[in-house]
Amino acid sequence: MTLVQINRMRMMKAVLAYLKETPASILLLLPILSSLTSALEALVNAMLAAEQTQGTVANGAGATKAAKKLVLFNAASSVGKALLSFANSKNDTDLAKLMTDMLELLDRKADATFIMRCKTVYEKGVTNVASLAPYGISDAVLNALDLTITNYEGQEQSVRNRVVQRANATSAIATLQRETTALLKKQIDPAVDSIPTTTETYPYKFEYKKNRLIINLGHKFTQFKGFTLNKETQSSLSNVELEFKNAERSVKIKSDNDGKYREVLNPDVYDIIATHPDFEPFIIEGVKIQAGEIKVENFEMVPKV
Repeated sequence: MTLVQINRMRMMKAVLAYLKETPASILLLLPILSSLTSALEALVNAMLAAEQTQGTVANGAGATKAAKKLVLFNAASSVGKALLSFANSKNDTDLAKLMTDMLELLDRKADATFIMRCKTVYEKGVTNVASLAPYGISDAVLNALDLTITNYEGQEQSVRNRVVQRANATSAIATLQRETTALLKKQIDPAVDSIPTTTETYPYKFEYKKNRLIINLGHKFTQFKGFTLNKETQSSLSNVELEFKNAERSVKIKSDNDGKYREVLNPDVYDIIATHPDFEPFIIEGVKIQAGEIKVENFEMVPKV
């Protein structure tokens, strides 16, 4: 994604996280906020899916299988929940039962069943897409879901096919950001603004507006660097595998002959896992890196007994 898209995406994720924590007292005043939040979540999940597909196809590798499954699970669940809400509103018991069955323990299913259920959700979404706009489901959302299913299956593709799929994911991100911006400006912003301003509601409305700001954090990349060492001798340790991972991506590198490493990543929160065949694993959880920051982390590895 471009820097502009990354900054906009960060705002959209912040707004979604804030809306999902809306107090019950606010929802009583504005019940429609629940459905608007679900629509926003569907669009954000679709964008995350398209972003992962874009990166994975470009590199021919990328996120771990677990990370891919989580992104696909979120994207398919959003579409499935929208279909379930639509079915209930139309008293379509067959579709409601099917979506209930498809979503039940979806993330715990074996791959073959998991993929089959995601494909069923996608196919029903395509069939009913003309009626799903109020739930945040559009052709672009379904396209992102389709791309993510293919990405998770890990099908071997020619270079030409990967180029086409990357272009499709890039196009989907742009379309989804336009649709999300429209949802925010035309529906969610006016809905929040319509809440009567009182001493109880003012803080909520104020914080919502703060989350709606797009903050340009400058350069989109930050750097990790440091050394990998033998803790007992304090000598440099080469060929240590370092994995930087979170729910959306996973990047693996190795320290060089001098025990040095350096990696450029998007600003985010990462778990860092250092492994070597002759040493105990070294794990640092929840490392937050800001845009443009150079984060130094050294790893002192303990030899295996």
